[in-house]
Order: sequence, then structure tokens, then C-alpha cells
Amino acid sequence: MRLAKPKAGISRSSSQGKAYENKRKTGRQRQKWGVTIRFDSSLSRLRRSLDDKPYKCNECEKSFSQSSTLFQHQKIHTGKKSHKCADCGKSFFQSSNLIQHRRIHTGEKPYKCDECGESFKQSSNLIQHQRIHTGEKPYQCDECGRCFSQSSYLIQHQRTHAGEKPYQCSECGKCFSQSSHLRQHMKVHKEEKLRKTRGKNIRVKTHLSSWKAGTGRKSVAGLR
Repeated sequence: MRLAKPKAGISRSSSQGKAYENKRKTGRQRQKWGVTIRFDSSLSRLRRSLDDKPYKCNECEKSFSQSSTLFQHQKIHTGKKSHKCADCGKSFFQSSNLIQHRRIHTGEKPYKCDECGESFKQSSNLIQHQRIHTGEKPYQCDECGRCFSQSSYLIQHQRTHAGEKPYQCSECGKCFSQSSHLRQHMKVHKEEKLRKTRGKNIRVKTHLSSWKAGTGRKSVAGLR
């Protein structure tokens, strides 16, 4: 019976160790859950704030979360462009658009790529450029599943499915699905015009040379 006491002691200390370990795990879980709960509640508040758009436009019924955003939006309906460029006189609805435009004159490119060092005038251009390095293609075609790095590429691609050809040649009326195809096509007309112009110039020069040669012969004959 005395030999059983140490065993009982070991059993008690083992159970205490397990209890302590479980308590420590539970504490960590509570701490983790606490962070998750706080994060979820913050996210919920953010979602509520995003969904809450009390400022409504009377013209188009579009809603906004801030009165200042509504004020800027309403300028689209009134046609008022209060932000004017001092260099070229072009006007804009919003000051942010004027700031972006001013970079055309100043040459400022504040948005720099960390990968290659190339700089851009607009943050949106930098984001599009960075997809070259990351390989990201977030825009997917619903018809065939093909993905693209830019929304404009997706729009151009979707025209192949829809058969839409919004770009028309002013010379012959032929239509194209992409502006790049129209530009390529217009080079054909430009080359044709150059060939015609060169042909006319050659005929004029030949005629002038013949006329000068004939006049010269007449002058020589008159001297005789």
C-alpha cells in the first residue's frame, strides 16, 4: 500500500500538467477567438458603413456615403467644370482629375514600380503594369473562360463572341472589333494615297522635262 503512494502522486501531477496544458491552449484559443471576433465586428461595421449611403442624387437616384461625393457627382448633371487647367484651359468636374491632367504638362510620374523602376502618372496605370510581373489576370470571359490582365482587353475580346464591330473606317466604311485593327487598316489607305501622289509627281516631272526639252530645241532652231 505504501508503494502505491508515489504512483498516486505521479497520477496527480500528470493530471495537473494536463489541466495546465489544456488551460493554456484554451487561453490561446480565447485570445485567438477574441482577435477574430474583434476583426469580424470591425469588418461588420465597415460593411455597414459601406452599405449606408444616405446621400441620394435627385437626377439619377444614385446614392453616396458622403455628401462631398454627392456634390462632386452632381456636377456631371449640371455640366459645371469648376476646376480649370492654367496651362491649356481645359476644365474638369473634380480636382483629382485636374491633378492627373496637370501631370501631362509637368511630366510628373509619382507612381513607381518596385520591380523594374518604371514610373507612371496614374496609380491605375501602375496597377495594370504590375500585373506584367505578377502574371495576374483578374478579368475572365464568361463565354470561354479566357482571362486578361486589363478590363479593356476583356472588352475587346468579348466583341469576338458578340460580333460587335464599333470601329469604322472613314475611307471605305469597313468595320473592326478593335481600334488597333482599324489603325492597321488605315495604313493601307495611307500607302495608297502616297503611291498616287508619287505617281502624279512623276508624271508632272516627266511632262515638265519634256516641255523644257521642246522649248530648248525651239530656241536653238530660232537662233539658226
